[in-house]
Amino acid sequence: MVRIIVAIALALSALAGGTVYAAQASLPGETLYAVKLGSEQVAMMLPGDNLARAERSLEFANRRMEELEALAEEGRIEYLERARERYEHALNITLARMEQATNQELAAGNVTARVAEATWRHMEVLQRVYGQVPEQAKPAIARAMEVSQRGHAAALGALERARLHGSQESGPPEGVTPGPPEGVTPGPPEGVTPGP
Repeated sequence: MVRIIVAIALALSALAGGTVYAAQASLPGETLYAVKLGSEQVAMMLPGDNLARAERSLEFANRRMEELEALAEEGRIEYLERARERYEHALNITLARMEQATNQELAAGNVTARVAEATWRHMEVLQRVYGQVPEQAKPAIARAMEVSQRGHAAALGALERARLHGSQESGPPEGVTPGPPEGVTPGPPEGVTPGP
């Protein structure tokens, strides 16, 4: 009887693990997307300092950016605003954890530089996506661009503060420059009102 219970438990574990794995490629509006978000929430509850949590939430912000891009490419614009909200949430958590790690004098320079680099890439992706989506989707992309720009500025500001305080891991890494990427204008594209 014990062997049967153990076999059932192992089978259920394998099934659940397979579902979580399969969910990682899902997009908003798809059946397994809730499983993907749930697994990320569990990951955020795992032990670790603010530095580790900042790194995890940055990974989730990168995933949200990939989702925004995929939704735009697939023409699934009805999900773009919600995807933008999730991106903003993940990036805000990243920035808060990054700031907390810096305040606790953890070696946050590397993660801060990764945030600066990631938000830079996000702005490039969003600029491209903005040119692809229909007019009704442009405000969501413009708001996401503003969020990326704020995140980039916050990361650069944290790197500069660390540099001024003499941290050895401070300063932007090679290739990370202030401001938006070439061709990306600050704020929403001309004629677009981002909304509330």
